[in-house]
Amino acid sequence: MNLDNLSSIDQLAEFLAGTRTVAFSVLGSPEARYEWVQKTLVRFQYPPSPGPIRGS
Repeated sequence: MNLDNLSSIDQLAEFLAGTRTVAFSVLGSPEARYEWVQKTLVRFQYPPSPGPIRGS
């Protein structure tokens, strides 16, 4: 599955609403996973958090 054509949160939600159960897995080192998450957040223009998020 390739999600490269999705560029907004709305498109992602539409994609997920129209699919069967999907299993995601991320391979590689913790650094590679962090880089993938960063790139994905930038691609979807997800706003950065103002600071660390702490549990309640």
